[in-house]
Amino acid sequence: TAAAGENVTFRLNSNIPEDWGDVIDYTYTDKGTVGHAKEGGYTLVFHDVMDSNFTPTGYYFVYLGNSVQPIADKYYTVNSDPGDDCTFEVSVDLAAMYNDGVIKEADFGVTTISVSYNATLNENTVAGDYHNTAHVSYPGGYSEPDDVVVDTYQIEIFKHDQTTHAPLANAEFQLYQKDAEGNVIEESRVTLISGSDGIAITKGLDAGTYYLKETKAPDDYVCSDAEVTIVIPDQIDESTNIAHIEFANSQIPHTGGMGTTLFSIVGGVLIAMAGTIFVISRRKRRA
Repeated sequence: TAAAGENVTFRLNSNIPEDWGDVIDYTYTDKGTVGHAKEGGYTLVFHDVMDSNFTPTGYYFVYLGNSVQPIADKYYTVNSDPGDDCTFEVSVDLAAMYNDGVIKEADFGVTTISVSYNATLNENTVAGDYHNTAHVSYPGGYSEPDDVVVDTYQIEIFKHDQTTHAPLANAEFQLYQKDAEGNVIEESRVTLISGSDGIAITKGLDAGTYYLKETKAPDDYVCSDAEVTIVIPDQIDESTNIAHIEFANSQIPHTGGMGTTLFSIVGGVLIAMAGTIFVISRRKRRA
């Protein structure tokens, strides 16, 4: 998985092919048999087709076996515009590596050789599945294509009236993540504002745990104090890679109209009662 704008590391793996055919010429000497590969006689080519939402950084490294040090760049070339829908090709000159003693016959068919590189998932990438497909060709054959899928996610908030379900605009939210101690990671904060359709969206998210809190309610509505936890990919719609969150808010109670009406009624009753008491009192004095 990856977030928009994030670098993704890819590693394309192959074995050094086993059958070198007549590429190697052998010379028999007093010290034993010495092999020499024909110049340019064995090239392993990595072909990579990336989704257009990926942009390679342009740096490629080739590794032999489990070594953490890449091989010298004199042993491979990169073609960043090969055509045939390929994004790039990396050609590794195995014959030159053999002649220099970098690989030996014991490596044939056994030792891995791999290409590692980074690509950036473009900033405007929306939620979805993005593919990277690669295969290897060599003299006399090629491998079956292998496909890697990189997922990116989106959170969609729907802000609406609690009673009528009508969409509400201009609600503000903070989306953020926390560290292992539960503290908010300040640089992760994103402000989201609902539109006229009640929708606020943040796209191009990586997998992880996010927290959402309303910070400002629309006019005449009560701001929610709830902090919503969103776990990606657990809470996403698998068909769209979108997590749907609803925020329902109630209106602020209005006391002006009803309060005044009650006060007037109660006041009228008190005046009537006072008048009755006054009349009764006068009658008693006349008697």
